[in-house]
Amino acid sequence: MELLVDYENITALQVEGDKGDEYQPEKLKPGLSFQRRDRARRNVSPLIIYILLGLCILLSSLALVMALIQRAQTSEIKRSDADFQMELSQWKSNVTGTCENAASSLSELQAEISWLRANAFFLHAFDQWRLFNHRLYFFSSNLETWDEALKFCAAMNSKFVVINSNKEQDYIRGNTNVNNWIGLHDTASEGTWRWVDGTDYETNVKFWADDQPNGHKDYDEDCAVVSKDGLWHDWPCSSKHPVICEKPAQ
Repeated sequence: MELLVDYENITALQVEGDKGDEYQPEKLKPGLSFQRRDRARRNVSPLIIYILLGLCILLSSLALVMALIQRAQTSEIKRSDADFQMELSQWKSNVTGTCENAASSLSELQAEISWLRANAFFLHAFDQWRLFNHRLYFFSSNLETWDEALKFCAAMNSKFVVINSNKEQDYIRGNTNVNNWIGLHDTASEGTWRWVDGTDYETNVKFWADDQPNGHKDYDEDCAVVSKDGLWHDWPCSSKHPVICEKPAQ
């Protein structure tokens, strides 16, 4: 019986405990919930504001940097484009000038070729020793005074040409078409003509053109040339002409 009583007591206590554990929430006051929300807002809002403000500053800085970079790139592109246009213009100018120079050079070359073709025989006779009748003749293309021509021939162990026959005269005429110095002069005495090798002038052949030698009232004409028609003319010794040198064949 005692055990049963105890059980009943225990049961009664348990029931009472269960009843005592029931929670009856009391009603909140009307402004309490809003006060809690305001407190939470006051705790959270500054942090969010700072974060948002920082983000705004960061984004603004990035936007500014990007704008500056884009502006710099735009300026660089403009400068590069201007430089390119300038270089292109300079290149076009150079190409145009080169083409014009090339065309001019081509025209000059064609003119020289035409002249060379027209004077092939004449050039063939110049600047080389040629054999005729056991003697060598050098037809120079250099323009020199009579004294310079004399030294030129001497440097090649030769002398001015001395014309001694009709055949030699014909040979000289057939190998030149300009005035050439020959070894005839009257520098020692006016009117007294002499050959440089001592050949007697009076008894030797003569091929003066009409009215030659005639001298000149304003300057001396003391040296002789053979013209392209083979006839002789007196000229001032200071004038410049090619020379014909002569020496024995070895």
